[in-house]
Amino acid sequence: MRVVTWAGVDRLAQEEVPAPEIASGQVLVRVSRVGICGSDLAILRGQELARMLSPDACEG
Repeated sequence: MRVVTWAGVDRLAQEEVPAPEIASGQVLVRVSRVGICGSDLAILRGQELARMLSPDACEG
């Protein structure tokens, strides 16, 4: 599956990674469109890095 990750201040990286294994009681959601807001841009620019400490964070 295709993912976009934060690769540093003002840098995003697009990668292909294996789809995660889904356990009983979990779901995998296919995302067809996304949007960004001002707080997303602040994170991209390195102004709000504390939010990036959680790998499960879903901004927006």
